[in-house]
Amino acid sequence: MRSAAWRGRFTPLTVLLLLLLAVPLLIGCTTDVDSPDGWAGAVRADEFTILQEKAGELVAIRLGGADNPGTADIDERVAWRFPGDGDDVDLDAVYASPILDGNTLYVAGHSGEVVALDLTFEPPQIVWVRDLDENIVASPAFDGRTLYVGTEAGTIVPITVASGAVGQPIAQAGERIWSAVLLEGGALYVAALDKRVRAISPAGGTIWAQPTELSGAVPGDSALQGDLLVVGSFDRRLHALDAGTGAEEWVFDGDGWFWARPVIAGDTIYAASTRGSIYALNAGGSDASRVRWRFNQLDSEIRAAPVLAGGVLVVAAEEATIWGIDPATGDLRWSAPLPGHRFLADPLVLDSSLIYATTRGDLIEIDPQSGRAAILYERR
Repeated sequence: MRSAAWRGRFTPLTVLLLLLLAVPLLIGCTTDVDSPDGWAGAVRADEFTILQEKAGELVAIRLGGADNPGTADIDERVAWRFPGDGDDVDLDAVYASPILDGNTLYVAGHSGEVVALDLTFEPPQIVWVRDLDENIVASPAFDGRTLYVGTEAGTIVPITVASGAVGQPIAQAGERIWSAVLLEGGALYVAALDKRVRAISPAGGTIWAQPTELSGAVPGDSALQGDLLVVGSFDRRLHALDAGTGAEEWVFDGDGWFWARPVIAGDTIYAASTRGSIYALNAGGSDASRVRWRFNQLDSEIRAAPVLAGGVLVVAAEEATIWGIDPATGDLRWSAPLPGHRFLADPLVLDSSLIYATTRGDLIEIDPQSGRAAILYERR
């Protein structure tokens, strides 16, 4: 019989990751997997919640007001699906978080197609489709006028949303970009699988690039607050960088890969590993005082970003459990076992609840105060 440690190390997410990393090396191509699934989270648009129901297909669910999911029969809640029968679009899968701007939804598919949808129509109408001819995993940055799309070719491609015009790439990383492109203070922050982090001008040109490689590639989204940029990597480390210069301030060694986006709250950083550990770290101070507390009750990978909601740190493990943790002490407040569900997508944060999209296209609402769970939509 295999040990529990073996099982924790080779969960489905780890196997997917190994395939993603190994296939290009073995066959010398840029295609990661034959059948990508996507892990984009849900998006709120007025009375609709939009999620990826299955790979490359979006569904809009009527859930009532922001905190009133309603009581309609689940089958009656579907407002529309996209692409529809007449839509000449193939998203393949959606990893990048869709971006809602007013009544327009921008969706970047793994196929390389980027779509603008007008949600004033039901079903939505396509405003434009642009094929970047490169796979997309990273969530784009958006400044209200331009989408900055990171690709698996390592490029940042600008798209003017008013016209759908595609500009020339403004940057080239050494390898694929999976981490969300961050935009703050007139700089784009880009972390790639080439083990480097860069600050890039939206007009083109590098502001800074780390002079030396990190010891691991960066797979997940980074966190940025003020001058602090926190980057997790495959070296089982968190790297704290000066956002103005790229200088490494400190490094923290954890027990697994850091894939989930960290949370920066004041002088505390909350970070989750792929071995089921959640850390509260001192953002300043010495290495000796770095760890404030560590929580680990299940050797399950954590890919979805932790969230502070209602004074509780809510963390979803991949394998069917969501925890509510006291952010000051690390004590468990509640546990919500959800057998049969897997969580990879970041949650949708509402005024008094969180909504998780599962890997099979279900929607689950969590009350952060009590841990009460309710299935809002269940894929048939």
